[in-house]
Amino acid sequence: MIFCEGTLSFNEIIQATEYAPRNIKIKFHASGSHSIIGSDSKDSMGQAFSKENGYKLADPYRSRVKRLIDILSSLLFLVSFPIHLFTQKNPFPFFRNCIQVLVAKRTWIGYNKPEQNLPPLRKAVLACNGVPLSTEQKIPGENLQTLDQWYARDYEPANDLKLLWREYRRLGD
Repeated sequence: MIFCEGTLSFNEIIQATEYAPRNIKIKFHASGSHSIIGSDSKDSMGQAFSKENGYKLADPYRSRVKRLIDILSSLLFLVSFPIHLFTQKNPFPFFRNCIQVLVAKRTWIGYNKPEQNLPPLRKAVLACNGVPLSTEQKIPGENLQTLDQWYARDYEPANDLKLLWREYRRLGD
């Protein structure tokens, strides 16, 4: 049950919570905010759900744009594949990656390590820090996790395009 302060007075909310059945989970929304807060028990810390705390990558629009970037770049790479025979360090693994990205088995840019708390992504060719996933990372695991969280929170399609451009020669690793 979610109580909205502003629609109800604090006095009405307090009275209603006193009479609510014990098995009902109660949360509160403050008028004018984009947050819902509450605790499931008096012995545990409460949770806050906020529009501001969300991951941009969890937005369906942004995930569709990310997929569109994957598809268009893969098609462009495949159409111009003869050029890539000379410009890629590893042209045939690059070709394989193009096909896998195109058929939605992989994504060009993704997380260093998969984590349950982040919006789901396919296995990546490059991690969000530009290192191919086939290469061992020299950064501590906790820092990689932080990079993944930043990537999901601050996702911008232009950053994926820049990373694809900058790390083009490593797309076949």
